[in-house]
Amino acid sequence: MGRDNFSCVVLEQLHKATDVWSSLDVVTTDDWREGRNGSKLAVSPLKTMGQNLGLPIHAIPRTRQEFKTWQLPPPFGTSENPPPSHVLITASFGRILTPKMLHSFGPNRCLNVHPSLLPAYRGPAPIQHTLLDGLTETGVCVIEMLEFKKGIDSGRIFGQAQHSVAPMVEFQRLRDELAIKGGNVLVNVLRQMLNGEETSEPQASDETAPLAPLITAELALINFETMTAEEISTRSRALRHNRVTWCYLKTGPTVQFHHISCVDAVPAPILDQLTSPGLGIYDPSSSCLVVRCAGDTFLQVQSVKRRSRALLPAKEWWNGAMRCHDFEVSISNDDEGSIPEYASRLDNEYTVSCFIPSEAGKHFKINFINLTTHFFAEARCYIDGRLLTRTVVRPMTRNWADGVQVTSTTKAFLARAQLTPFPLSDDEQDLSTLEHNVENIGTIEVHILRIVQVQEEQWTGQMKYPEIGPMHESTKKAGSHQVSLGKAEPSSPILRAHASFVDFPERPRVKFIYHYRPRDILQAQGIIPLPPAASSSRTSRASSLERQPPQRKRSHSIINDEPYMKKRRVADPEHDHLPSGLDPEPPSPPPHSAIAELYPELYGDTLGDDLAALEASHLQ
Repeated sequence: MGRDNFSCVVLEQLHKATDVWSSLDVVTTDDWREGRNGSKLAVSPLKTMGQNLGLPIHAIPRTRQEFKTWQLPPPFGTSENPPPSHVLITASFGRILTPKMLHSFGPNRCLNVHPSLLPAYRGPAPIQHTLLDGLTETGVCVIEMLEFKKGIDSGRIFGQAQHSVAPMVEFQRLRDELAIKGGNVLVNVLRQMLNGEETSEPQASDETAPLAPLITAELALINFETMTAEEISTRSRALRHNRVTWCYLKTGPTVQFHHISCVDAVPAPILDQLTSPGLGIYDPSSSCLVVRCAGDTFLQVQSVKRRSRALLPAKEWWNGAMRCHDFEVSISNDDEGSIPEYASRLDNEYTVSCFIPSEAGKHFKINFINLTTHFFAEARCYIDGRLLTRTVVRPMTRNWADGVQVTSTTKAFLARAQLTPFPLSDDEQDLSTLEHNVENIGTIEVHILRIVQVQEEQWTGQMKYPEIGPMHESTKKAGSHQVSLGKAEPSSPILRAHASFVDFPERPRVKFIYHYRPRDILQAQGIIPLPPAASSSRTSRASSLERQPPQRKRSHSIINDEPYMKKRRVADPEHDHLPSGLDPEPPSPPPHSAIAELYPELYGDTLGDDLAALEASHLQ
């Protein structure tokens, strides 16, 4: 009886010893579905090995309750006086055998192969806890199985063998080494039984012996302030076969660390920026993420995985998009793709901000990803303090905004947003422009609001985006950029969606704030590192793993959004001057109605019952 690779190796050793058995039956778990929506069929490794060896396979029920009434396959369990040649052997089986099953075999004929030197590490995870505790010696025992009420892994010991734990050994390697040794001990015990020479001794009484409880996700959680790099590396070696080490980001999501190791020598420029535990930065020389841990130790991470995302090399993860509460935003242009983000930080629980370099004459677009599974979202884009557009983003898809519709005919034309030099003037008449919110010049804000989409219709209106015009030189905007509209180009017609808010406009779910400046200004401010020749005189800012990393580009997405990426869906700010809750069309809108414009690929879609229920609960 077994299920995993440990039991496979034990079976392999037993199968080779043809002198101790006349027939072998394999009992293991039944096949089961796993993955998203049960897309993958999981098969017990022991079942696969048994089939390859041509052995009879018997499957046990999936649930523990059904297993309690499961019957042993014939000829086992059919006689009140079972013959001594019938032996029950378990290895990493993971189920508690009922008294009826145990009593179906004779005395001393129920054996278990356990990978520790009992009484130490009784429980389901002895190998993992051996590594976690940093032992240099362990072993394997073949013991008698007892009823549950008499204790787990507490039976008499028929045979045991010690084993040295190699430095930096991985779980898989130690598991296989102990399984080989355990299989050999089992074969020796069976030979002794055939000759009537078996001996056993009770386990030593040791109340201080460590236990080996189940491995949980919390055990793989990293605390950089209390754990050294060696402790974290050890935890990874012990658990990553099924529990990858992970930590929290203050911006909301969690990240897993794959392929980690301790690092002794850290380059001086990197070391200067890692001033306290929990700070991390990407090291181009090693292509790894370097993190400062407790005790002035440093961890090296080769690969990183965010929740619900693909595993990425450290460099690609470091160049990821700004993220907060299951929403992502990034800004890209036509020539270079995603624009790097610098000095990313968490301003509060629902606001993240960063700096991006701007270049005059470049068109840009704002990308959104909605990682929620059932919430529609509206992304409101404010450029220099003015509303550019409002865009609907469906659950588990992405969308973008890059301009406004400037015609009111059925043939739509879109004017794309572009960066231009900021016009200054010494004309005293331009002092009136100071009334404009000057501090918003040079900012791109995206406000995410959860909505319930209720109706769509084709729209041929015209969106307005007011130009700022020249500003007085006293604003100190010399050398800065602003956003203006480029030449209008033909575009697909737009759909308008009437929607009810789950989040109110004055309290958006998440805010993303981009401060855009010319690159030379950001370099002068120390936000962007100088070119390598001058980098020794300045140091760029470090980033905490408790915050969003700086200098970030968009990462890959595992969202299946291809059908939605071929066309755009934007929203219309034309009616933004209307009081909250009013919509000129239709005459009687639902409460908290908002106008959003969608492109035609969404036209005709219907809402699910869950969204309708969500709207009803909000309106109440």
